Amino acid sequence: MIDYIKAKYTNEDISEFMVWVEIGVKAAEQIYKQTDGELKNQYVLTFLAEQGYKVTEDEVDKAIEAVVLEVHSALY
Repeated sequence: MIDYIKAKYTNEDISEFMVWVEIGVKAAEQIYKQTDGELKNQYVLTFLAEQGYKVTEDEVDKAIEAVVLEVHSALY
C-alpha cells in the first residue's frame, strides 16, 4: 500500500495530504467522544472529500492511524 501511494503521488502531495488528515483528526477529536471511533473516521473521510481528496477508506484509515499515534504521543 505504501509503495503504491509513493509511486502514485509526490512527497509534496503526501505531505500536504497528511496535513489535511491531521487537521481532520484533531477536529474529530474535539467534536466526538473517545468511544466514537467510527464517527471520527467518517468525519475525516468527509472532511478530506470536501478538500478535494478522493481516497479510499483503507487509505484514510492508515493515514488516520499515523496521525493519531503522533497526536497521542504529543499529548501523553
